Amino acid sequence: MPHCIFCNLEVPHQIAPAPSDRSICLDCLVAFRRFELEHMHEIVQRTMPQRFIDALRRLRSTDPAQLGNPAVQEQLRQDLQTVQQVVPL
Repeated sequence: MPHCIFCNLEVPHQIAPAPSDRSICLDCLVAFRRFELEHMHEIVQRTMPQRFIDALRRLRSTDPAQLGNPAVQEQLRQDLQTVQQVVPL
């Protein structure tokens, strides 16, 4: 059985061409995707629409002291809606 390239766990599928028996488990794939989303690295830049990336940046840089401002609240609402449309949870 193939083994995960990160945690060496046996997995039922193989992603590398023969004769390699390397693959990736679902847990490592999810962890890698979360890391990419948190740090906005290359995969996120190439796979997600620009509106999603911009919304995440604004959400991460919002000043909590300005949350009472109606304009800031509306921007937050729009950004959250954009993120939910692109990555439905």
